Amino acid sequence: MGDDMDSDPDKRQRGLEVMASVYGWPGVGDGPGDFFGYTVEHLFAEIWEREGLSYRDRRLLLIGLLVGRGMDDVLGLQLEAGDEDYVMAASQQAAANAGALDHIVFGRNEPTLHHYHNTYRARLGMDPLPLFAAEDVGAVVG
Repeated sequence: MGDDMDSDPDKRQRGLEVMASVYGWPGVGDGPGDFFGYTVEHLFAEIWEREGLSYRDRRLLLIGLLVGRGMDDVLGLQLEAGDEDYVMAASQQAAANAGALDHIVFGRNEPTLHHYHNTYRARLGMDPLPLFAAEDVGAVVG
């Protein structure tokens, strides 16, 4: 790919700032070439900045996609940039894949996970996930 991109300096600067924020990289510098330019100006300045999802929620969806596609090389970068929730999620996914988990309980402060799974369940014609009172969770997971 040549250097044919029609770059927008304001969008490029915003994209560099978002990239630094998303990955926790202080002082992300500009880079050469169209690929870097499209990554910064489109992916970070536009897609990561769209309304509706926080950076955390976008990363959670991206991690799910990467796990599903077996893209471990990129997955590591996302897990390192995330917080402890992502490390825990990766650990739970590995345990689930190995058949070691019978149940996973989402806490009441995980509305994104509830919505994510219930959306898939609705599309598959399944009932929503059941809700349990905190005092009943121990009996459910036994």
